[in-house]
Amino acid sequence: AEAAPDDLQVDPGDGRPQKGQGELGAALAEGEGAMAHQWSLAAVRNRWRSSGALTINSSDTNSKLNAALTGSGGLIVGGASTLTLPSGITQPFSGPVLVHNGNRLVLNTAIAPSSVVVEDNATLSGNGTINSNVIANSGGSTSPGNSPGKLTVNGNYTFAPGSTYNVEVQGNVAGSGYDQIEITGANRVVTLTDAFLNIS
Repeated sequence: AEAAPDDLQVDPGDGRPQKGQGELGAALAEGEGAMAHQWSLAAVRNRWRSSGALTINSSDTNSKLNAALTGSGGLIVGGASTLTLPSGITQPFSGPVLVHNGNRLVLNTAIAPSSVVVEDNATLSGNGTINSNVIANSGGSTSPGNSPGKLTVNGNYTFAPGSTYNVEVQGNVAGSGYDQIEITGANRVVTLTDAFLNIS
């Protein structure tokens, strides 16, 4: 599908915006590490602003969003990539997060999007905090932490039928000995109808 006018798509290759720069006034810093198409995102004054979606289309397993994404736009992880939102970089954008089929989002910071959706054959992991509802669709996986760790969700969590909750167990302390999803806030609902629990 074509990008909306205010959307930004980043594709492997030269690593530069491919279409629809919209309100974004930023530069891409390439060449993080030695692998081809391995890159990080940096921005003017370390901040990007968009009313559209930032789409990451990369085949790398070590891409990072090293700048703050602000505005009402969202984040789309695509291209068979692993995208990390590192700790220490606040991400104040308010649009939706979509992890497409075949991709992984490693969340190690706090975000407050309108929603988070993990599609079939996609994975959400990391030690971060999500201040919104999360839906893991059929075939989607949630793997808290970074071997092991804790993912905090201040919202409802829905595991659709056929989705998977992966838990790594190495000890008896939550967040360090075994993986945990911590649900915070009042009147939250966790739905686990016909979902899979995978313990390793």
